[in-house]
Amino acid sequence: MLEKKKLIKLIEIFVLGFLFPISVVYFKLSSYILVLLWMILVYVSIIYFTLYYKKHSWKNITILGENTKYLLIILVRWIF
Repeated sequence: MLEKKKLIKLIEIFVLGFLFPISVVYFKLSSYILVLLWMILVYVSIIYFTLYYKKHSWKNITILGENTKYLLIILVRWIF
């Protein structure tokens, strides 16, 4: 039997990678795509915080380290 987390990952891949795009096209829901994406964000956040979240301090999460240079390049390109 698969672990609970692995089973959830398989179901998510199937639903978000296969069923969701097909249902958007089949039911012509493209005008509601932003609402659907927000719903997916809420769903993924709930799964993350209930199953995968480990206690980290905010200071450790916001450390950019070596990636600061690349993030600045991406932000500058995005803005201009």
